[in-house]
Amino acid sequence: MIRSPYVAGQFYELDPERLKQQIRGSFLHTLGPGELPTPGEISERDIVACISPHAGYMYSGACAAHVYSALSRQKKPEKIVILGTNHTGIGGISSSFEDWAMPLGVAKVDREAVKTLGLEVNEHAHRFEHSIEVQLPFLKYIWGDFEFVPITVSPMPSARDDLEERIAGLGGDVLVIASSDFTHYGPNYGFMPFTDNPKERLRELDMGAINKILDLDETGFNDYIARTGATICGAAPITAAIKTAKKLGAKTGELLKYTTSGDIVGDYSSAVAYAAIVFRK
Repeated sequence: MIRSPYVAGQFYELDPERLKQQIRGSFLHTLGPGELPTPGEISERDIVACISPHAGYMYSGACAAHVYSALSRQKKPEKIVILGTNHTGIGGISSSFEDWAMPLGVAKVDREAVKTLGLEVNEHAHRFEHSIEVQLPFLKYIWGDFEFVPITVSPMPSARDDLEERIAGLGGDVLVIASSDFTHYGPNYGFMPFTDNPKERLRELDMGAINKILDLDETGFNDYIARTGATICGAAPITAAIKTAKKLGAKTGELLKYTTSGDIVGDYSSAVAYAAIVFRK
């Protein structure tokens, strides 16, 4: 069986050539890295984990491009694990055996790694979840063929207590990608802790969480969310990524870019924030 794309033609272009143009446009956007990934000398990889947004490319593609620009300059990992936000609520923490059909070609699942992880396999939990799917065209663009492990992560702490141990136990050269947007602000999202200067207040709120992430402090990160109510949809995969990054030898976190949908449309009254973050050895 092959999973069909769920948000192709909505979050990103369905036509392969138009999708390539859209990805190139994300790299060259004024909020993007400003240059395309180009073949050249590839360095040994010191990035063991990262956080990339998962909104429509119109809104978050330029931010995500910063992550994939950094990854493109480093050696392709042996194993790629993508931790997705569980928007649907289906299943707790689960993986998939199905390959994923994409406009740029099928993205193959590393079935042996899935078996090694020993997690529940729930294809239905992945069928209508977009957070992992939107990472795949960028990976296809920078690395061509690759295999990956998709994992949806439940927000229930008990469901991810040993996830970092399982992922680190895969052995070899592992890269973890956590798929998450940051604060969702405004009446569209039912979260309005401030009304004056939402652009700056939104950034201030998110930077409190981002600083905890950069410190590799998953406890402080979750305490901050509990205290402020910051509506970060992928708090669970971010938490798992921080814990796994430390298991994989990460010493530092680096914020590559912070943007919001308001930066694109010029309206911050209802906006979603995005951050491109990498964890390095």
